[in-house]
Amino acid sequence: MNKHDPYGPILEGLQFYNNVETDEELGKRLRGTKKYVTSLRKAYNHSPSNVDFSCPHTRAAYLLVYFPNYIEPVYEVLSLLSPDDINSTIGREEIKGIFLGAGPAPETVGLISFLRDRVNCAKSLKAYLLDKYSDQWEAELRITERKIAPCYWPKGKLTITSRQFDFLDPIGLWNPTVKMYINSADIVVMQNCLNDQWDNGDAINNIVRNIFRKSKSGTLFVIIDLNYPKVHDLIVEISKGISEDRLGRVILPLQDKCATVSRNYDIPKCVTDHLLTRDPVLRTIVRENTDYYYSVFQRT
Repeated sequence: MNKHDPYGPILEGLQFYNNVETDEELGKRLRGTKKYVTSLRKAYNHSPSNVDFSCPHTRAAYLLVYFPNYIEPVYEVLSLLSPDDINSTIGREEIKGIFLGAGPAPETVGLISFLRDRVNCAKSLKAYLLDKYSDQWEAELRITERKIAPCYWPKGKLTITSRQFDFLDPIGLWNPTVKMYINSADIVVMQNCLNDQWDNGDAINNIVRNIFRKSKSGTLFVIIDLNYPKVHDLIVEISKGISEDRLGRVILPLQDKCATVSRNYDIPKCVTDHLLTRDPVLRTIVRENTDYYYSVFQRT
């Protein structure tokens, strides 16, 4: 993925929706966010993390320190597909996608960036988000849709629709709206969901296979997750289940060694001065690299 600028529209969106009008007030808000970054990074040391995303300061912390790094992986993974696989699945004017556990949905920005660069006929992406905390991310999703997406895809249109969905409750798959989303999807993206639920591996494996089973023929299913041994093992189990049930084919198989993407964006001085100050105790460090496992399947 070419060099990009996530922080410009992120900061613009946060300032707009929080009525921050001066550089002094922005610096004060960023300094106040430090403790939430520390808490967030401590929480992510556990699985499940049980982060309280009802807190707007925690959501802002996520947007500022995690969102930028999670744009690029889906772009890089899709870039490994053959032109035939791309054209036969998402090579169309309007693409519909399911995004599982997406939070503020950085993966939608990665996907529209890929469409911008690799799928010339694409004009719109309808993104259906299924997330346990979808109601709490409403303001941040407006930033993604209205501030960030137009900067990344000026000639295209991202439309986000979110719905509450609990991965550990398979009854949710029988909801008529959820079924409609799944049945119409050209691509399903599951990014950074497994690492937060590896103690519930059987339930997650079951829900993923059921979503795959309900998808239409030809649908791409992209799994991307962080560099943890249990994540690798869980993707192996999901792959086995899809093969054993004859639900689809593996397009990009899971590799034993994780992939790495280095950040390809600059961080504004106001952020490094007031928030990401490289303090190892407070964990306000800059993440230079994102290590992840991935696998891509196609429903047949």
